[in-house]
Amino acid sequence: MALILADLKCVNGSGQVREYNYITNDTTAATIASGYFNNATSFLRKGDIIKASTDQDGTEGMTIVTVSSETAAATVTTVVTA
Repeated sequence: MALILADLKCVNGSGQVREYNYITNDTTAATIASGYFNNATSFLRKGDIIKASTDQDGTEGMTIVTVSSETAAATVTTVVTA
């Protein structure tokens, strides 16, 4: 599946690094794949943290990813941090 922007919520927008919560039915593997967050290039920045609660309709998981690079035009790359 694909990122649903309405489900990506900024929970701490102060300072250099912003934190987001994201809840999805997508698997953890899909959520941490490079490019999954590409639809959010207009507001995600390098260093932002996303806490993703995944696979809500199956075997639930939780992962934390950090935006490792972004370009306003095309790609968001993340790395798993926990």
